[in-house]
Amino acid sequence: MKKVLFISNLSFLALFVIVAWNNRLAADDYHFLWNVHTYGVLKGTVQEYNYWSTRYASVFLNHFVLSFIEYKYTLFIFGLIEIIAFVLSLSMLLKAIFSHFFHYPVSTPDVLNISILFTNGFFFSCMGINETWFWLCSACTYIWSITFFFLGGAMLFNKNINRLLRYALILISFTYIGGSSETSALIILSFMVLTFVLVFIGPTLNRAENIRGLSLALLAGSIALLVLYFGHGNDVREQYTNHVGIGRSFLLNFKLTAIVLIKKMPFVLPFALLFAIPFTYVGRLISLHNNYMPKGSKIIMLRITGLAAAWVLLLFIQNWPIAYLLGDIGPARAMTFMSLTTFLFFVTSFVLIGMYSSSSFVKYSWTILFLCLGFNIYNAVTQFNVTSDYAKKYDERMNLVDTMKEQTGTIELEPLPPSGMVYSADHEIQFIQQEKGLKATLKLKN
Repeated sequence: MKKVLFISNLSFLALFVIVAWNNRLAADDYHFLWNVHTYGVLKGTVQEYNYWSTRYASVFLNHFVLSFIEYKYTLFIFGLIEIIAFVLSLSMLLKAIFSHFFHYPVSTPDVLNISILFTNGFFFSCMGINETWFWLCSACTYIWSITFFFLGGAMLFNKNINRLLRYALILISFTYIGGSSETSALIILSFMVLTFVLVFIGPTLNRAENIRGLSLALLAGSIALLVLYFGHGNDVREQYTNHVGIGRSFLLNFKLTAIVLIKKMPFVLPFALLFAIPFTYVGRLISLHNNYMPKGSKIIMLRITGLAAAWVLLLFIQNWPIAYLLGDIGPARAMTFMSLTTFLFFVTSFVLIGMYSSSSFVKYSWTILFLCLGFNIYNAVTQFNVTSDYAKKYDERMNLVDTMKEQTGTIELEPLPPSGMVYSADHEIQFIQQEKGLKATLKLKN
């Protein structure tokens, strides 16, 4: 079945490459591109910090990528770097977890396969794949925050690399997290505080070294978040949001979390379940290495019920900053960490089942990989057709717009075809007008 897992992973990577190849700039990307052309990367980041978005770390990365956008394949190459960085940082974290908690020296090929399978499941568990993974400004904010969380977490566990390099990577990772997304940073830093407490009161083995690493992570993340929070751009942005108080947002969040569970989650839970089931095999490997004894189904279900309660509680906690900032349900990209938590709940549940179930059950559950493979292939074929057509029409539109720089009045553009997993450039086309310096007003035909 390892061969099936390998082929399934290849099919997912092929899907990602296809969509990344046909990815194009959209909406706010053009605003940031205008910033880069007008002020440059660094000054543009400062300008954005002072007058709109204080997410200086992700804005800097966004500006840096856009500074190369004149080269045809910049967005595609960045997409490849994004998926490679995500998988490798996750692999490093998983390898450290296997070694630290389960005393299981998992091989590099195995941990890479597990990491790609996890990435595959998380990818389809996202509530908005297009705006989460392939919209440049959004990916820099959310996906890269998670990538740096994996990298920083791996460095906290890994004591086998040079201490100076390890601390440098912890510092960079948590500074990026704190300077990229308020909600993600609050969640991650809260988790780090809990981890710090557990390490402080736990066994004495490596306690001092662990506390030093966690202290650095908390300090870097907290300072970075404070710099983000107190930026002048937040004062400007608050004028356009329904900002509510802490107490009111807490009460409102019960309603909003319920809406997320009822209206949003049903669209991603089947995919989370599909890609989590094969993780019973991972649980089985851990069980065989540690000689765990099978447990009754009631005990397993009781533990999964506890995990489910923790999952719902985490959803509430994660949605609270969104309720506080917006007074409403956030966009799909703002729920990226909630999607990660959801998939992680299913993965942990099936790892637990694999650890304490019979080998025959694990063997049958492993066959679900054929469905994962088929699903990836179906999406790869579908997205090849859809995103290729979208990219072709997009390029034709942009060439047309370039010929209209001296035109005045209103320019009506034909709507683009469906964009599939690419974030459509039909959103907020006024930013194209700004970046291109058009004298006319852009408008979509009805």
